[in-house]
Amino acid sequence: MEKLSLDGDSVRLRSPEMSDVDVLYRMENDESLWDVSCNNAPYSRHQLVKYIEESVHDLFAEHQIRFIIEYQGNVAGCIDLTDIDAVQSHAMVGIAVLPEYRHLGIAGAALGKLCDYAVNRLRLHQLAAIVPVCNEYSHKLFLSAGFSQSGRMNDWMWTCNGYADVLLLQKIF
Repeated sequence: MEKLSLDGDSVRLRSPEMSDVDVLYRMENDESLWDVSCNNAPYSRHQLVKYIEESVHDLFAEHQIRFIIEYQGNVAGCIDLTDIDAVQSHAMVGIAVLPEYRHLGIAGAALGKLCDYAVNRLRLHQLAAIVPVCNEYSHKLFLSAGFSQSGRMNDWMWTCNGYADVLLLQKIF
């Protein structure tokens, strides 16, 4: 199957490849990201290899798709559509950028490309994201990409500091 790619000037979205296993391993096992990703256990390299090998980009079967974010040819992070619902025409968005690539506008460019893909290729009606209240950078990122805050859920997410409130952000196309 042809790999998906969303090219751009300096930021590009593409399918995960075997050469990305070490970076994915670093990101998935970074405990500082677990509080915002709902991950609570480490991943092995074997699990990540298997994920890449078995991913067929069948949105109806997998209900999710992951893109690697490349910045000037280097892996800078990943961005996901999850809980894709073709009937209701919506999905959730998650994004993680490696620390050395933060605050460069990469996340905003990647999110813009993902939104274009979601509406123009997948024909989704809306995207949503759940962002911890304490994550001001993510809140600003989604607002600048045209998302609006549609709710607040109290004590929604368990973190290492206890339960945290989250904001529900939506973008309706």
